[in-house]
Amino acid sequence: MILDIIYGVLLVAGALFFAAAVIAFLRLGDPLARLHAVGVAGTAGFGLIVLARIVEAASVWAMVEYLIILVLGAAASATVAQGVAWAARTRPEQERTEEWPREDRGRRS
Repeated sequence: MILDIIYGVLLVAGALFFAAAVIAFLRLGDPLARLHAVGVAGTAGFGLIVLARIVEAASVWAMVEYLIILVLGAAASATVAQGVAWAARTRPEQERTEEWPREDRGRRS
């Protein structure tokens, strides 16, 4: 009973973090700010959902598998975000489009 409540709370919290990541992606103007928001909130949401699965795991082996998935997912998220940010910052200025960075996105008049 208590584990079911913890499981539900972790799932809802993870879903809320994913929703916050989507909203931040749509609202923020600078591409690197969007990347940061999605990276942090998405990883937190992923972590909470995997922790919920650990709570409901049927065996110790399943818990270990979920922990490995959690560690690899967090490492992959950080690595990909760093790679994309590095590529965005090292690109020559003349290759950027007129919309980059989109300063007006997410601001209301």
